[in-house]
Amino acid sequence: MMDVIERNLFERYGDVQAFGLNTTAQDPANWGNPSDRNPLVGAMNGYMTGYGIYQLTLLVSPEGKLLVANTVGPLGKPLNTKGLYGKSFAGEQWLKDVMAGKFLEGDGLSGTNVTDAHFSALVDDVYGSKGAYSLIYAAPVKNAAGKTVAVWANYADFGLVEDMAVHSTRSTKPAVSRKPN
Repeated sequence: MMDVIERNLFERYGDVQAFGLNTTAQDPANWGNPSDRNPLVGAMNGYMTGYGIYQLTLLVSPEGKLLVANTVGPLGKPLNTKGLYGKSFAGEQWLKDVMAGKFLEGDGLSGTNVTDAHFSALVDDVYGSKGAYSLIYAAPVKNAAGKTVAVWANYADFGLVEDMAVHSTRSTKPAVSRKPN
């Protein structure tokens, strides 16, 4: 069971770095535009539905301004994330840590900051629920010159760990994630 959980959490570590390599994330023309016609919003929504385990995915400036957020949940249902655009993320520890180069490291891994599982009022506000627990995976987004221009943060549903544990005790197949929305 632990092997299944560790393998799945390890994959999330690399997801956020890979998402930040998407050229739409590096293009300032896509920032500040919450429209579903924005190619970056389209990419984020694709990651949401394709992976099915993320509650939110955000692109934030180094100063803490929200640049872009997903507009659908894991099942493709619309989410109202427009209210997040007035929120400052400057005080978020994951943003501070990424900007300071503080990453979870080990076995040759580096480049992603990972929070402990915690209650996320932000996720609750967006989904209109109570008691959402998240793991946040955050990584720098760099431009062609190697300068950090943004931070990508994926809020992973901590329920995925519970689901993996349940599925791994019933089967030898890898766990599938639940899709809350």
